[in-house]
Amino acid sequence: MSSLDLGLIGNSAIGALLNPSAEIVWACFPRFDGDAMFCTEALDASMLLRHELGFLAADDPRFAATVGAIERELKQGDFVFRYAEADDFGVPTNAFIVCTFWYVHALAALGRTDEARRLFEKLLACRNRHGLLAEHIDPRTGEQWGNFVQTYSMVGLVNAAIRLSIRWDEAF
Repeated sequence: MSSLDLGLIGNSAIGALLNPSAEIVWACFPRFDGDAMFCTEALDASMLLRHELGFLAADDPRFAATVGAIERELKQGDFVFRYAEADDFGVPTNAFIVCTFWYVHALAALGRTDEARRLFEKLLACRNRHGLLAEHIDPRTGEQWGNFVQTYSMVGLVNAAIRLSIRWDEAF
């Protein structure tokens, strides 16, 4: 495929190239001028979204291998870190909660539904007395850190609940 067969979409914040079948073949998040998604040298939990965003089928061995790499390198206890490399604040010490919800999605996509449900229930137990989640969590203590209330975490919770729910046409 030549580069002329690709279309560009974006909104000055994110960008993607689509093939003639409207499949995303390249994207950069979170900034248009940022690294291409899945094209960086460092492992990033956003790679768990490969299936969710249509980059890889759940039964593609590369997806299972990606999940395995994240489990080995970014998962500490029950929680998944976004990345392990130092950033402006140093080496991360707290997990980004939404990444663990992405991991729940990936487990469900791989057919590891019981494991996904158990982890989802552990995440629900991390909420405060109002049912809310912060941005990060200390994987050793379960203490919430960072921005509170964090929309990403709450969206992750809702999306994971939907993913793990029984479809209406199967429920009755």
